Amino acid sequence: MMTQQGIANHYQRQRARGASPVCLVVLLYDAAIESLRRAGLAAESGRIEQRVAASNHVVLVINELSRSLDHKRGGEIARNLDQFYAVARARLMEANLRADPHIFEELVGMFCSLREAWQQVEIKTAAPVNAANTNGATLSSDCESSSAGWSA
Repeated sequence: MMTQQGIANHYQRQRARGASPVCLVVLLYDAAIESLRRAGLAAESGRIEQRVAASNHVVLVINELSRSLDHKRGGEIARNLDQFYAVARARLMEANLRADPHIFEELVGMFCSLREAWQQVEIKTAAPVNAANTNGATLSSDCESSSAGWSA
Protein backbone atom coordinates (compact mmCIF):
# COMPACT_ATOMS: atom_id res chain seq x y z
CA MET A 1 0.00 0.00 0.00
CA MET A 2 1.32 3.45 -0.95
CA THR A 3 1.80 6.10 1.69
CA GLN A 4 0.47 9.63 1.22
CA GLN A 5 3.99 10.80 0.33
CA GLY A 6 4.38 7.90 -2.11
CA ILE A 7 1.15 8.84 -3.84
CA ALA A 8 2.24 12.48 -4.07
CA ASN A 9 5.64 11.48 -5.49
CA HIS A 10 3.98 9.22 -8.05
CA TYR A 11 1.63 12.04 -9.10
CA GLN A 12 4.57 14.45 -9.49
CA ARG A 13 6.49 11.95 -11.65
CA GLN A 14 3.45 11.41 -13.87
CA ARG A 15 2.88 15.15 -14.18
CA ALA A 16 6.52 15.72 -15.20
CA ARG A 17 6.40 13.17 -18.02
CA GLY A 18 6.00 14.96 -21.29
CA ALA A 19 5.90 18.36 -19.59
CA SER A 20 7.29 21.42 -21.31
CA PRO A 21 10.63 22.83 -20.06
CA VAL A 22 8.76 25.76 -18.47
CA CYS A 23 6.35 23.38 -16.74
CA LEU A 24 9.33 21.47 -15.35
CA VAL A 25 10.69 24.72 -13.90
CA VAL A 26 7.30 25.35 -12.26
CA LEU A 27 7.39 21.82 -10.83
CA LEU A 28 10.87 22.45 -9.42
CA TYR A 29 9.61 25.62 -7.77
CA ASP A 30 6.69 23.62 -6.34
CA ALA A 31 9.15 21.11 -4.89
CA ALA A 32 11.30 23.87 -3.37
CA ILE A 33 8.27 25.60 -1.85
CA GLU A 34 6.96 22.37 -0.35
CA SER A 35 10.35 21.53 1.15
CA LEU A 36 10.77 25.07 2.50
CA ARG A 37 7.39 24.78 4.19
CA ARG A 38 8.35 21.41 5.70
CA ALA A 39 11.67 22.89 6.90
CA GLY A 40 9.87 25.83 8.49
CA LEU A 41 7.41 23.58 10.30
CA ALA A 42 10.25 21.36 11.48
CA ALA A 43 12.14 24.44 12.72
CA GLU A 44 9.07 25.55 14.68
CA SER A 45 8.74 22.19 16.38
CA GLY A 46 12.46 21.55 16.94
CA ARG A 47 12.68 18.54 14.62
CA ILE A 48 16.30 18.96 13.54
CA GLU A 49 16.59 15.93 11.24
CA GLN A 50 13.44 16.83 9.31
CA ARG A 51 14.53 20.47 9.01
CA VAL A 52 17.94 19.50 7.67
CA ALA A 53 16.52 16.91 5.27
CA ALA A 54 13.99 19.38 3.87
CA SER A 55 16.67 22.09 3.59
CA ASN A 56 19.01 19.70 1.80
CA HIS A 57 16.24 18.95 -0.67
CA VAL A 58 15.82 22.67 -1.34
CA VAL A 59 19.56 22.92 -2.05
CA LEU A 60 19.25 20.10 -4.59
CA VAL A 61 16.34 21.85 -6.29
CA ILE A 62 18.17 25.20 -6.35
CA ASN A 63 21.21 23.49 -7.84
CA GLU A 64 19.06 21.93 -10.57
CA LEU A 65 17.40 25.27 -11.32
CA SER A 66 20.81 26.95 -11.44
CA ARG A 67 22.25 24.27 -13.74
CA SER A 68 19.33 24.69 -16.11
CA LEU A 69 20.05 28.37 -16.74
CA ASP A 70 21.12 29.17 -20.29
CA HIS A 71 23.37 32.17 -19.77
CA LYS A 72 24.05 32.56 -23.47
CA ARG A 73 20.40 32.86 -24.52
CA GLY A 74 19.01 34.03 -21.16
CA GLY A 75 21.10 37.17 -20.87
CA GLU A 76 20.12 39.46 -18.04
CA ILE A 77 17.25 37.25 -16.88
CA ALA A 78 19.60 34.29 -16.45
CA ARG A 79 22.07 36.49 -14.54
CA ASN A 80 19.27 37.75 -12.27
CA LEU A 81 18.02 34.23 -11.62
CA ASP A 82 21.56 33.06 -10.88
CA GLN A 83 21.89 35.88 -8.37
CA PHE A 84 18.52 34.99 -6.85
CA TYR A 85 19.61 31.37 -6.41
CA ALA A 86 22.83 32.51 -4.71
CA VAL A 87 20.84 34.71 -2.30
CA ALA A 88 18.36 31.90 -1.70
CA ARG A 89 21.18 29.48 -0.84
CA ALA A 90 22.67 31.99 1.62
CA ARG A 91 19.30 32.68 3.28
CA LEU A 92 18.60 28.94 3.44
CA MET A 93 21.93 28.36 5.18
CA GLU A 94 21.10 31.15 7.64
CA ALA A 95 17.60 29.76 8.25
CA ASN A 96 19.04 26.34 8.91
CA LEU A 97 21.82 27.56 11.21
CA ARG A 98 19.38 29.67 13.25
CA ALA A 99 16.51 27.17 12.94
CA ASP A 100 14.41 30.25 12.15
CA PRO A 101 10.96 29.47 10.73
CA HIS A 102 10.52 33.14 9.72
CA ILE A 103 13.43 32.95 7.28
CA PHE A 104 11.99 29.76 5.81
CA GLU A 105 8.67 31.58 5.33
CA GLU A 106 10.49 34.51 3.71
CA LEU A 107 12.06 32.04 1.29
CA VAL A 108 8.64 30.53 0.55
CA GLY A 109 7.44 34.01 -0.42
CA MET A 110 10.46 34.58 -2.65
CA PHE A 111 10.01 31.27 -4.44
CA CYS A 112 6.25 31.77 -4.76
CA SER A 113 6.78 35.11 -6.49
CA LEU A 114 9.10 33.58 -9.05
CA ARG A 115 6.92 30.49 -9.41
CA GLU A 116 3.97 32.69 -10.28
CA ALA A 117 6.08 34.50 -12.90
CA TRP A 118 7.12 31.17 -14.44
CA GLN A 119 3.53 29.99 -14.32
CA GLN A 120 2.49 33.05 -16.35
CA VAL A 121 5.19 32.21 -18.89
CA GLU A 122 3.86 28.66 -19.02
CA ILE A 123 0.32 29.87 -19.58
CA LYS A 124 1.38 32.25 -22.35
CA THR A 125 3.59 29.74 -24.14
CA ALA A 126 1.04 26.93 -23.84
CA ALA A 127 -2.02 29.08 -24.66
CA PRO A 128 -2.39 28.05 -28.32
CA VAL A 129 -2.00 24.36 -27.48
CA ASN A 130 -4.15 24.41 -24.36
CA ALA A 131 -6.92 26.64 -25.71
CA ALA A 132 -8.65 23.72 -27.38
CA ASN A 133 -7.93 21.28 -24.55
CA THR A 134 -8.67 23.16 -21.31
CA ASN A 135 -11.86 25.10 -22.07
CA GLY A 136 -10.50 28.09 -20.14
CA ALA A 137 -9.12 26.16 -17.16
CA THR A 138 -6.11 27.71 -15.47
CA LEU A 139 -3.17 26.22 -13.64
CA SER A 140 -3.45 26.09 -9.89
CA SER A 141 -1.03 27.84 -7.59
CA ASP A 142 -0.02 26.81 -4.11
CA CYS A 143 1.34 30.27 -3.33
CA GLU A 144 -1.68 32.48 -2.76
CA SER A 145 -1.26 32.33 0.99
CA SER A 146 2.20 33.86 0.94
CA SER A 147 2.50 37.61 0.74
CA ALA A 148 6.18 38.02 1.61
CA GLY A 149 8.72 37.95 -1.07
CA TRP A 150 10.89 38.94 -3.87
CA SER A 151 9.45 39.94 -7.19
CA ALA A 152 10.78 38.90 -10.57
